[in-house]
Amino acid sequence: VKKAVGAATVENKISLENLQLEEKLRRSDKMDKDSRAVYTAMIEIEAGNYDSAEKAIEPGGLLSEHLLSCIREIKSDAENKKDTEPAKVNVKDDSTTKEFVIAPQHITIRADGNTKNTTRETMLGDIYILQDINFKTSLSNTAPVDFNGNKIEIYVIGENTADKHVCQILAIDKKDLNLKKKESVELDVKANTEFNKLNVNKYGAEYCGYFIVIKDKDDKIFTTKTNKASFQKFADKIMKMKESSEFDDRTGDEAKGTPPPKRRDR
Repeated sequence: VKKAVGAATVENKISLENLQLEEKLRRSDKMDKDSRAVYTAMIEIEAGNYDSAEKAIEPGGLLSEHLLSCIREIKSDAENKKDTEPAKVNVKDDSTTKEFVIAPQHITIRADGNTKNTTRETMLGDIYILQDINFKTSLSNTAPVDFNGNKIEIYVIGENTADKHVCQILAIDKKDLNLKKKESVELDVKANTEFNKLNVNKYGAEYCGYFIVIKDKDDKIFTTKTNKASFQKFADKIMKMKESSEFDDRTGDEAKGTPPPKRRDR
């Protein structure tokens, strides 16, 4: 297209491929009747409108019969191709159908050991302590699915006052654990112990901490929580121990601390 701009002439090239169908048809009005019929038919073929292409052909034209034959052949090929194409399957995004897998971070564990000490005196005037322990465990499932078929083991542990490396299992509580989605539960474990740490005759275990383990359906460790790294290090050994068992917190092996003496109180 040439257009005069002042004393100069500007030439713009226009591609018919980028024109909308309506614009192509509008421009065909400048053609003679036969040419416009052929042009219109070709545009309709490009758009896949084969019936409209047949109607656009001018009857009695020099190429009318030939063009109609070509259009019908193209139409037939297109229909056959459509019939032989496999149907597209509507596949859903896998991310919406995958099962949610609960991980340790979805189970929140909080532990709190409360102690109450009662002072006693022997007939010889020695002072010792009776300690009552109320250990609370709070569990929360933050996952959007239930956490079922699992087990929890709670070990309440004391430290021997005569040897800080000797620990004693003061109480053990083992339960089935099932948590619904977004559910929280509390578990209580009670224990008691006797110790003396006020003079040279030190003995007995004073509460020092805990070890909590959650096991999955296959009896494998799912997650643990403790207040002492050494308990975590020897988890397999601790889980085999019984109540009142003693162990060395440096090796996890069996050990013996100084026990309370046999005596009569006043």
